[in-house]
Amino acid sequence: FPSHDTATANAKHKPILPNSKLIIQNSKLLPTPYPLLPTPYSLTSMKKVMFVCKKNSARSQMAEGFAKALGEGKILVTSSGLEASSVRPEAIVAMQEVGIDIGNHTSNALSEFKPEDFDVVISLCGCGVSLPVEWLTRAYFDDWQLDDPAEQPEIFPRVRDEIRARVEALIARLSPESSPH
Repeated sequence: FPSHDTATANAKHKPILPNSKLIIQNSKLLPTPYPLLPTPYSLTSMKKVMFVCKKNSARSQMAEGFAKALGEGKILVTSSGLEASSVRPEAIVAMQEVGIDIGNHTSNALSEFKPEDFDVVISLCGCGVSLPVEWLTRAYFDDWQLDDPAEQPEIFPRVRDEIRARVEALIARLSPESSPH
């Protein structure tokens, strides 16, 4: 689990303020003017991950499903939306096709949670720019900017598979056994 302090920043990406950090957006490092906030978890404990999307109805639900199934015992996972809605039936079916049941998931608003309870925040929809600052300044932030299958239901399988690959890589990065002891 890499640190995003100024020592790891390359010369092209200098933080704006002392003690600020770099955020990852669409797999690119970007400087952020916000100071690095301490995290209450050690490098060897399970990381708490928040997947965020616009309505917590499809992408973030699928990410939560994959992360819980593939990361059991490695990471703790929750998902939310900028607003709550309901879990889309197409997301439930797409996940059933790969053997994961998200039929009992509920849609939750981000405002129901406290940012300090999470180490990692992943935006799946490009909504990182709409998140309150305290969510962007967790130990790790990324904005995956995935296509919205709610607008094109035929792309649910493709988006689901993209989410799975990204979740697998995230679990590998965050798992305690992959951290140096």
